[in-house]
Amino acid sequence: MRGRGELFGDYIVIDVIAEGSESVVYMAYEPVRHRRLAIKTYVPDGDPECCIQRARLLAALEHPNVARVDACGSSGGEVFLAMDLIDGPTVARWLSRSHRAWKDIVDVFVSLGRGLSAAHASGLAHGAFGPRHAMIDERGCPRVVGFGIRNETSDPVADQLSFSAALCEALGGQRALETCVPKPVSAVVTCGLSTSAATRWPLAVLVRRLEMEAAEAA
Repeated sequence: MRGRGELFGDYIVIDVIAEGSESVVYMAYEPVRHRRLAIKTYVPDGDPECCIQRARLLAALEHPNVARVDACGSSGGEVFLAMDLIDGPTVARWLSRSHRAWKDIVDVFVSLGRGLSAAHASGLAHGAFGPRHAMIDERGCPRVVGFGIRNETSDPVADQLSFSAALCEALGGQRALETCVPKPVSAVVTCGLSTSAATRWPLAVLVRRLEMEAAEAA
């Protein structure tokens, strides 16, 4: 773990934001552009070049609902992502602060679903999507964060099931789906939870249908 004031490539470490089993996230300062940003570091669990290739895919992804990655590379045996420092709560915290109307929750998840779908179209899967890996920035825009670059077994289907499960929980669970959410909307969420490929829509289709049914029901 790096301490305050240490150099990390072109960046100066300010503080540790989060530490997980696979990565550490630092708040850092970039002297060249006079700005603060987040640096996420990983120790490769195999060929470092595989991690770097996935990091480059993430750096090439530009979508308003995905945390923007400015640069990626390796330093001191670690692969790193330099990305936007988002000033706002996680979606988990946003949900816990007060009671949220079903439409507000669905709107947030529709935005996050767009970001996830854009990642899938770029050949990336998240691998651990949930309310703790999504944030609402200072402009009120929901953004997906926390993409993994070590786990090459992550797949879009797992992301879609995680997305649907997180949305179901955010809306209050299965009982709330049946009693507090309009039936066309709850039907879409239920479809997203299906483990059968025959009855489960791809995430991009699910998100479009969710947006349409929510708009008509509101």
